[in-house]
Amino acid sequence: MANQGSSPHASERARKRRLAAEQRAQSARILVCECREDGTAPVRAAVRALGYDALPCSSLADALREATRTPFDVVITVLPTVSAEQASLLHLLRRSLASAPLVIVSEDGSLEARTRCQPARPYYFAVPPISEAELRAVLSGAIEVAKRG
Repeated sequence: MANQGSSPHASERARKRRLAAEQRAQSARILVCECREDGTAPVRAAVRALGYDALPCSSLADALREATRTPFDVVITVLPTVSAEQASLLHLLRRSLASAPLVIVSEDGSLEARTRCQPARPYYFAVPPISEAELRAVLSGAIEVAKRG
């Protein structure tokens, strides 16, 4: 016996809700700060490959300047290591964008690096390599958190 509570329109409504959520996510304002000495921006490229627009910057000082000019929904920082100075800048960035989820990617996954980042209250801390599925899930969750305010 068929489920009497479901209708062919229920799946269409679910599809429309999913598309609307994807459109909201794609319009999210994302700041990607990649502090890499070689000048490459693999995380920004990965974010864009997922269909998001991302404003790039190459230092935490630049990210802080951008944060004072424009509100962002999500901030991603890529730091080879987490120095005391970088941790201070992360904390200032957090204060500038208090409600934006902060994603930190660092090759230094040590307890010391994570402890230095903790005052900035990161939404997510990752150690590369980051898979496409992981990045998609992190961005999706961070954007939902940002939209709820």
